[in-house]
Amino acid sequence: MRYSNRTDIAIGVPVANRQHPALENMLGTFVNLLVMRCDLGGSPTFSELLRRVNEVTQDAYSHQNMPFEKLVEEILHTRDMAYTPLVQVMFNMIDAPGSLRFIPGVKSTPVQFDRGITQFDISFSANVHLDEIIEPQIAIDYNTDLFDGDD
Repeated sequence: MRYSNRTDIAIGVPVANRQHPALENMLGTFVNLLVMRCDLGGSPTFSELLRRVNEVTQDAYSHQNMPFEKLVEEILHTRDMAYTPLVQVMFNMIDAPGSLRFIPGVKSTPVQFDRGITQFDISFSANVHLDEIIEPQIAIDYNTDLFDGDD
């Protein structure tokens, strides 16, 4: 809100789309992007802001089966491929334990690397382990044409 000078903001939140038990142990990507649009106008208190965000989140998750591309098609009739439509900010909270539990004997190790590009103007990823006591990790990727390290 501070950088855009807007009180109506939209943030993209990826969801795994594994609502059906038969899909839970399948390999592959079933990710969909939810658009969470929230009005921050009126200088809300922190409690009021949380209430608004909770309401927006519940509503967005109730529509998570609508593919992002279909939403874009319905809202935008022409699309500029230079940027992600509808959202320029992404927030991703990952609950990914250190091993792949559904393949016995297979363990994974996270690898950090610089992709050199970002899909969004700015994205935040919080890596938390809800079933383990590990300090959360937060990564921020940003478009260096828009922000620099001092921002």
